[in-house]
Amino acid sequence: MEAEKPSEPPSNPRPTDHDFLGVDYVFYPYELNGCIVFDDPKFDLKAEEFVCGADTLIRRMVQEDAEGASDYYICVSAEPQGAFRCLIRIGSRDGGEIYECEYAKETAWFCPSFYNYYPSPPPVLYVRAFASRPGRAKLQAL
Repeated sequence: MEAEKPSEPPSNPRPTDHDFLGVDYVFYPYELNGCIVFDDPKFDLKAEEFVCGADTLIRRMVQEDAEGASDYYICVSAEPQGAFRCLIRIGSRDGGEIYECEYAKETAWFCPSFYNYYPSPPPVLYVRAFASRPGRAKLQAL
C-alpha cells in the first residue's frame, strides 16, 4: 500500500542536503545598488537591507568563511553550531536588536524584521556564511 501524500507541501521544508541540523534559518543575501539585501516572501520582505554593521559582518564572513564567493548563503541558529561565529545580544535600539560579534568585536544592528524570525531575541546567535552549491534550491527560512 502506498503512503498517503500530503495535500500541500510544508510551508518551510528543511533542505535534505543541508550540512547542519538545528539551523533555524538560511538567508540568501545578494547585492543591490551596493547594499546587501535579502528577500523573504513569507514575511513580504523584498530587498530588505542589512545595515548598521550587519552588512560589514556579512562581508567579513563571506571573505573569511565562504572564501569571497559571490553566491553565498548565511545560516543562523540560536543554538551552538560548530565553527559558527558567536553573536552576543547587547541591547535594543531604534526598534531592532544589537549584537556584538565575539570574534571581531564588531556590532551589528538587526532591524525590526528580525522579530519575524525571533519574536523573543535570543541572548546569543550563531552565524556562518557558506558558498552556495550549484543547483541548490534557495530556501529562506527552514
